[in-house]
Amino acid sequence: MSAYEFTQEENQVFETLSKRIARLGVLFIIIGVAVAINGIGVILNEGKIAATLSTFVMSAIQIIIGIIIWRPADNFRHIVTTKGQDIDELMIGLNELSAGFGVMRFLMLINVVIIIVQIMTIFSL
Repeated sequence: MSAYEFTQEENQVFETLSKRIARLGVLFIIIGVAVAINGIGVILNEGKIAATLSTFVMSAIQIIIGIIIWRPADNFRHIVTTKGQDIDELMIGLNELSAGFGVMRFLMLINVVIIIVQIMTIFSL
């Protein structure tokens, strides 16, 4: 790839994007951990292991999505901090986001199936 340096204003956009992506990823991870803790609480208080299995799957999905979102933030941060590698870092970050969105789409479909099964179980459809 050819060497290109973004302007200070463009770097500011990437810096803001990097921070927002990282925060969103961390938020998904925190939500996933909280859902897992909630599932453990249900098991300890009510003993419903089978009922909370889907909760742990959904928790794992949240954590995986958080990691997928969080990873490219580093590449966008490198755009600001490195010289002569802006296009390379941009393309790596975009490729990771693109691949990540494919994985997230699949994980969200699994999540939807779990929710539908739970609803059907609740209403005995």
